[in-house]
Amino acid sequence: MLTLDGSQGEGGGQILRTGLALSMVTGQPLRIDRLRAGRPKPGRMLAPFDLLERGPRRAAWAQALVPGLARGIAARELEALRQLLGWAGTAEQLRVPPARENEGPGNALLAVLEYDQVTEVFCALGERGVRAEQVADQLAGEVLSFERSQGAVGPHLADQWMLPLALAVWRSGQRASYTAEAVTPHTSTNAQVIAQCLPVRIMLSPGQGATRIDIDIDIEKAAFPA
Repeated sequence: MLTLDGSQGEGGGQILRTGLALSMVTGQPLRIDRLRAGRPKPGRMLAPFDLLERGPRRAAWAQALVPGLARGIAARELEALRQLLGWAGTAEQLRVPPARENEGPGNALLAVLEYDQVTEVFCALGERGVRAEQVADQLAGEVLSFERSQGAVGPHLADQWMLPLALAVWRSGQRASYTAEAVTPHTSTNAQVIAQCLPVRIMLSPGQGATRIDIDIDIEKAAFPA
């Protein structure tokens, strides 16, 4: 087993990230002692908390990335998105960032909704033969679906947030919950895999406008680990 000193160098998360990546690639077992010991708050900063509501919306903006393509594509996408979402369309709200010479060609349209408790990012990718207005329509559909729901997070963040929260529950012994717009097959699969690997229970409870996801310690698994 390879043992690393988590306090060496800058003593932060880089040791954990690189060590884990190399361990997975090489198949060599890894142990890290004194993780983040060189930082003011040592150890892994994992603390479970509930995320049941997104809170009031603070900001909403979009940007079109069109490296190597005509900037007119970005203008059409953003204008179509503005109309579909009913946005005012200020320069701050509709953005076309500059592209570097080594980027592209390609097209991505992003919408960012910033709420009091969470920030959701939506993305639609342009393709050859797909009109700019179609890309905007796809993205607007996802944004509007999320806004109509009562979930704190969208369908994609629902499965991505599950693992770090499950790890926090496992390490702290405290339960945590969050709500999601919808549960996708990715989310359901993630729940099954996590529950097989960690001594936690993950319960998915569909409700009106959102699905509640509860993560708690599985007492039996914690007492008798596999």
